[in-house]
Amino acid sequence: SVGTAVYPAAGRTADELLANSHLAFCRAKATRRGGHVIFESAIRQELEARLTLEAELVRAAERNEFELFYQPQVRLIDGGPIGAEALIRWRHPVRGLVSPAEFMPVVHTSPISDRVAAWVLHTACRQARTWEKSGHSLRVGVNLSPSQFQSTDLATAVAEVIDVTGLTPGLLE
Repeated sequence: SVGTAVYPAAGRTADELLANSHLAFCRAKATRRGGHVIFESAIRQELEARLTLEAELVRAAERNEFELFYQPQVRLIDGGPIGAEALIRWRHPVRGLVSPAEFMPVVHTSPISDRVAAWVLHTACRQARTWEKSGHSLRVGVNLSPSQFQSTDLATAVAEVIDVTGLTPGLLE
């Protein structure tokens, strides 16, 4: 993989040229191994936008701006409820409800992934336990993150959440 920065458009100093060629190199590695990318300002703008979004996501977690919405799952034969899928949403204080398509790819590839994934699992199990205690044994479906699959203690983490929330294990999907 090769990243190239051309003087003067990609930088006027050696440091700028090296930094921008490195960004182009990273883009080349990410898009196609063995490829070649010439630096353009859009690469830096995308990186800056991503870093800004990552910082906003950290603040969102600290400020409890994430919410779970529950999409009903029903029996086809009679339409009765059998469960719900937990779907994360971000209620941004300025932009309103932000689409998961906009922020989840960044969450999945950033250090905040484990924190958000754990919050989703715990919150969904707590809600399912609330339904269960009120006489509605509804399954709750939770989408796991890539970081959870890569973790060596996924089973232990799930067992702990089930234990803490008191949810009947068969109600977690």
